[in-house]
Amino acid sequence: MATDRDLARNRLALGGFGAVAGLCLWLLFDRFDDFPGLERILLLGGGIAIPLFGGVLAMTGPLAFGRALRAALPLAVVAGGLLLLASFRFASVRDYLGAWHPVAAYLGVVCLIPPFLVARETGPGGWNDYAALFREAWSMVVRGATALLFVGVFWLVYALSDTLLGLVDVDVLGDLAGEGWFAATLSGAVLGMALAVLNELAAYLSPSLVLRLLRLLLPVVAAVVTLFLVLVPVRGLEDAFGGLSAAAVLLAMAIGAITLVAAALDDSDDMAAESPLMLGAAQLVSLLLPVLAGLAAYAVWLRVEQYGWTPDRLVAAVAAAAVMGYALLYAGSVALRGRWMARIRRGNVAMAVGIVAVAALWLTPVINAERLSAKNQVARFAAGETPVAALDLWSIGRDWGKPGKTALAELRAMTDHPEHAVLMERLDALARAESRYAFANALPADPERAARLSERLRAAPDGRALPDGFVARLAPATQAWADESCARALADGSPGCTVLFADLVPAWAGEEALLFLDNPGRMGLRVRLLQAAPGGYRDAGDPLLYGARLADMDPDVLIPALRAGAFSIGTPDIPALRIENGPTLVPRP
Repeated sequence: MATDRDLARNRLALGGFGAVAGLCLWLLFDRFDDFPGLERILLLGGGIAIPLFGGVLAMTGPLAFGRALRAALPLAVVAGGLLLLASFRFASVRDYLGAWHPVAAYLGVVCLIPPFLVARETGPGGWNDYAALFREAWSMVVRGATALLFVGVFWLVYALSDTLLGLVDVDVLGDLAGEGWFAATLSGAVLGMALAVLNELAAYLSPSLVLRLLRLLLPVVAAVVTLFLVLVPVRGLEDAFGGLSAAAVLLAMAIGAITLVAAALDDSDDMAAESPLMLGAAQLVSLLLPVLAGLAAYAVWLRVEQYGWTPDRLVAAVAAAAVMGYALLYAGSVALRGRWMARIRRGNVAMAVGIVAVAALWLTPVINAERLSAKNQVARFAAGETPVAALDLWSIGRDWGKPGKTALAELRAMTDHPEHAVLMERLDALARAESRYAFANALPADPERAARLSERLRAAPDGRALPDGFVARLAPATQAWADESCARALADGSPGCTVLFADLVPAWAGEEALLFLDNPGRMGLRVRLLQAAPGGYRDAGDPLLYGARLADMDPDVLIPALRAGAFSIGTPDIPALRIENGPTLVPRP
């Protein structure tokens, strides 16, 4: 049994290690821009430091500190090397880190391997002992979340202490917290000490409580998924699943369902749920998972078929494939009856190993998302499957690193393509543009889009005609937003857009236009104020909104109301405080 001295020594050791970790990570990332030319060396250092420090903190407890350090070191070197290797797809490290998916793959490797390392050292069955893997994985999650919560509580107490001392003009705590190195070092020390205490209480801080709470959600999820799948044929597939947002929701729900089923099965039959309701819900969800995963894959396929591959769609496709693998495993295990829970547990190990392998390959030339996407986009344009107006040249040239630059060179070389002249105009505009918005507005107008928008866009109230040439005078970026929204139908079947003309700003010549658009993903309304200008309408930004949020507004209600004339124009009925020779203060309810 550990003595008080042993406990104190362990706390100081992990606290000190956490402090060193916080300081090192601060030096590596906060001072990143101070060492031009050494970015990749710093990236390698950070790529090694995160799994080294994080792995030791996570594995200490189940393993002694020295064994945890020896286990984490090879993982850190390999993960850091993979992160560095993938960075050479981009000209700069900052551009590389701006592409989120390599970082996500790196974190997948870093976070999924430690339970295997602990199981190798402690599990009776070695690295693939499911009981040890399940127990250690959930234990790491619970201990990590609890320790991070304590760090948050610590800083709350720190802030209150600073405020209290500030009443007597003592500002030392606030001054220290403003120093990045101090905050990072102290946070690391507190995190390490919290983990040390949690390790001492491992017998009491069991993940069983979390798992039993999660099981309560399983019947609810089973009912929701069943209802959803019953209503899908009524709603229609094409309209419901035409975007990646729908795929993301389906994938998230499937991943949640997989997690809940695994929680219900626990690490063995003895620890699994015994309630017929829970086991029935687990079996029902398992049988429905292939349908849910299939719908997610269908939603991804629709976007790929229409627009081709991009790094984001490749991520979605890989996620859909992984979810389908779990879905077939779970459904097949239940369908075969017998020891279906044991089959799912064995399959979970194989699926986890497969996900780690794919995440590692994502950081190697084997799966280069930018290269695969760029080649696909060039091939689609060459074959006439993607018109020049639909080519996302900004993403290809500015976001896809070196493969994107190579793709632009290949596009420039297609001199015999029927749309080569238009393509060159767009590539020249891309070279001059400093932002995506500036590039969109520098593009020549798309006559097909303008004609389509002229047919769909209605002025409010009904009966008022659009001014001659109004759509043609809109900036290309504004046309694109409006066209996207007008293509979506409201509940009454009308286009999801309208425009209202009024003289709202006396200092501006002519009438202004307020463009009301159905926001993508059913996220309320998008409203843009347009100022009349010579030769067109200039985007004047978002109007000031009182009493509500655009995201909370229902386009199915508001847009028809505007068309019906259910509005008035006048001075807002809001008192304001006017200070002489000073500002005017207006409350925002």
